[in-house]
Amino acid sequence: MMEKELLNCYKEIDYLRDQLIFRSKEVNYLNEHLHDLEFKLAESRNLEEEVNSLRDELCMSKSEHLLLLQELESKEIELQCSSLTLEKLEETISSLTLESLCEIESMKLDITALEQALFDAMKIQEESIQEKDQLKGIIEESQFQSQSAKENVKYIEKQNEDLREKFTASEKSIKDFFQSTKERLESEDEQPLNAMCFFAELSHVLPVSNEVRNCFDAIMKKLELSQNVNLIDKVEGMGKQIHQHEDVVKQLKEELKQEKLKAKEEAEDLTQEMAELRYKMTCLLDEERNRRVCIEQASLQRISELEAQIKRDVKKPASNEMLPLPGL
Repeated sequence: MMEKELLNCYKEIDYLRDQLIFRSKEVNYLNEHLHDLEFKLAESRNLEEEVNSLRDELCMSKSEHLLLLQELESKEIELQCSSLTLEKLEETISSLTLESLCEIESMKLDITALEQALFDAMKIQEESIQEKDQLKGIIEESQFQSQSAKENVKYIEKQNEDLREKFTASEKSIKDFFQSTKERLESEDEQPLNAMCFFAELSHVLPVSNEVRNCFDAIMKKLELSQNVNLIDKVEGMGKQIHQHEDVVKQLKEELKQEKLKAKEEAEDLTQEMAELRYKMTCLLDEERNRRVCIEQASLQRISELEAQIKRDVKKPASNEMLPLPGL
C-alpha cells in the first residue's frame, strides 16, 4: 500500500515537474512577447517624435515659402529697376566707346615712348656691362697687387724676424761684453783698461765709428787720470738697477705665468660647468620625457577605466529591465 502511494507521489512529482517546465516555457515566451511589445512601444514613441518633427518642419517650410514669395516679388522689382539701368548703361557705353578710342590712341603714343625708353635702357645696360667688365679687371688687378703686397709683407716680416734674432744675439753679446768690462773696471788686480784693447774686443761684437772711438778714448783717459770713486759707485748703482729691473721682469714673468695658469684653471672650471650643465639638461630632458610617458600611460589607463565604466553603466539598465521579468 505504501509502495503504491510512493509511486503515486513519484508520478505526481513528475507531473508537477512537467508542469513547472511548461510554466517556465510559458514565462519565457511571455518575457519575449513583453520585449517585443516594449520594442514596438519604443518604435511608436519614435514615430510620434518623427511626426512632431515633420510637423515642425512643415511649419518651417510654410514660413520659408512665404519668405521666398516675398523675395520673388522683391526680385521682380529689382529686375524692373535693372532693366532701366541697363538702358542707361547702353547710353553710357556708346559714350565710353569714344573715350576708349581716344585712350587707345594715347596708349599707342605711350607704347612708342616706352619702346624708345626700352632701347635707351638696353643701351645703358650694355654700357653698364662694359663698365662692370672694366671694374672686374680693376678688381682682379687690385687682388693681384694685394696678393703681391701680402707676399712682400710676409717677406718683410721674415726679415724683421731675422733682424730681431740678430738684435737679440747682439744685445746678449753687448751685455756680456759690458759685464766683463765692468768686472775689469771694478777689479783692483787688473791692469788699467786700454781704449785700443776695448775697441778691438768691441769690434768682434758690433762695428764702432771713429767718433765713438775718440769720445770713448777721452773718457778712458779721464778715468785713468782721476780714478773717480763716484763713477764706480754710479756704475755699481746702475748694475743694481739693472738687477732690480731683471728681478721685476722675472716677477712680471712669474705673474704672467700665474695669470695663464689661473686662466687655464678658469677655462677648465668653465668646461666642467658646461659639462655639468649639459648633464643636467640631459637629466631634465629625460625626466620630462619620463613624465610625459607617465602622464600618457595614466591618461590611457584613465580612458580604459572610463570605457569600462561606461560599458558597466550601459549593462546595468539592461539588467534592471530583465530583473522583473521572471516574477511575471
